[in-house]
Amino acid sequence: MTIRGGCLCGEVTYEVTGNFLSAMNCHCSRCRRAHGAAFASYGEVKPGQFRWLTGESNVSTYGEGKGAYCFCSRCGSNLAATWEGEVLEVALGTLKDDPGITPGYHQHVESKAVWHDILDDKKQFGQGYLEPTDENA
Repeated sequence: MTIRGGCLCGEVTYEVTGNFLSAMNCHCSRCRRAHGAAFASYGEVKPGQFRWLTGESNVSTYGEGKGAYCFCSRCGSNLAATWEGEVLEVALGTLKDDPGITPGYHQHVESKAVWHDILDDKKQFGQGYLEPTDENA
C-alpha cells in the first residue's frame, strides 16, 4: 500500500509505503499551537516508510530531537513530526489517500484545550511531554 499526502499549496508532497502502525489525537500544547486546532491527528510509521516526493527543499523544521515539526515554508502546512531526525509521525489531515486507520486514542489529555470536550470513548492518556507554562500558556 502507498499512501500519498502533501501541503495546502501543493509544493511539498510525500508518500508512506506500507500500513500505519497506529493513529492518535494529540492534545499537547505544542500540537494544538502547531495545528491551530483542539488537537492534532497523527499516524505513526516505521523508520524508512516515509519519503518526500517533491518540494523537500521547502520543508522547514521547528524543534529538535524528539517531536520536531516538519512544515511547508511556503504555505505553513504542518506535515509530519520527526523523532531524532527521522519522520515517524504523519499529520493525517495532509493525506490525499485513505490511510486505512482512524485515531485509536487520545494522548496528552491533561494539556487539552479547556474549551474542547472529548466526547468519544477512545482511551485517554495523561500528561504531555511539553506542558504549557506561564511563559507559553
